[in-house]
Amino acid sequence: MKKEKIIRHKARIVAKEFSQIPGRDYEETYAPMACMETIRMLIATAIHNRYSIHQMDVKSPFLNEINAEEIYVQQSQGFEIPAEEEKVYRLAKALYGLKQAPRAWNSNIDMHLIRSSFERCPVEPSLYTKRSQGEIIILLLYVDDLIITGSSPEMIREFKMNLMQQYEMPDLGLMKFFLGIQDQQASNFIFLSQEKCARVLLVKFQLDGVNSTTSPMATSDKLGKRKEEEEKCNYETYRSLIGSLIYLTKTRPDLEYSVNVLSRFIFDPGKQHFAAAKRVM
Repeated sequence: MKKEKIIRHKARIVAKEFSQIPGRDYEETYAPMACMETIRMLIATAIHNRYSIHQMDVKSPFLNEINAEEIYVQQSQGFEIPAEEEKVYRLAKALYGLKQAPRAWNSNIDMHLIRSSFERCPVEPSLYTKRSQGEIIILLLYVDDLIITGSSPEMIREFKMNLMQQYEMPDLGLMKFFLGIQDQQASNFIFLSQEKCARVLLVKFQLDGVNSTTSPMATSDKLGKRKEEEEKCNYETYRSLIGSLIYLTKTRPDLEYSVNVLSRFIFDPGKQHFAAAKRVM
């Protein structure tokens, strides 16, 4: 008897945020996001005080919060319940794709941290501190990634256990890879690198075999608007290249001036601009 092949299908409920109407389906959508300057400051503070830096990651963070509004989604196409195709699902919790999902998750963990005696920084909403008996814990929240440091390893361990009881999250130990940045910790320094990301970009833009240069921009370069007779370069490729370089400046401040100059021409780049961008790479 010939065996029949069984094809496994995946059904996924997707929230179509483009169909949500303000004031009816949602009110507020803003959720605070830690900026790179705050992350650098936290790392510098930890190294100065010889604190270890730990990392935790929440699994499916948006599924931890109940919706404030009534939200309905259609049944997945091809997986409708027979004779009940006209029915829809009512969401009991937030779902990926909802406009208000990030804010709902942030409100959830914010309330938990406040109940755990943390204080929220008034000028950086993603930064929290907790003081007890002369010791301190500092926490930085970036959506579902948490950076934790402080003066007391025992307080950090207890806080990690508290988080793992409240949410489904693994303890990643010492911070090694955060937001695409490789982190190598020692007792008196931390080395930040985006080498892996940089190598991927070199291959993507077919520049992995070129020679290196001593400076990101030639002092003789005087870049200006593209002249009418000058050939245009591919707009999308140039924009993608500049966006990638902006991301690399997180750990390469020596590139910031050159990238800043080149980003002025993303709407009408010429061959000279593309050549200058390739030099930075």
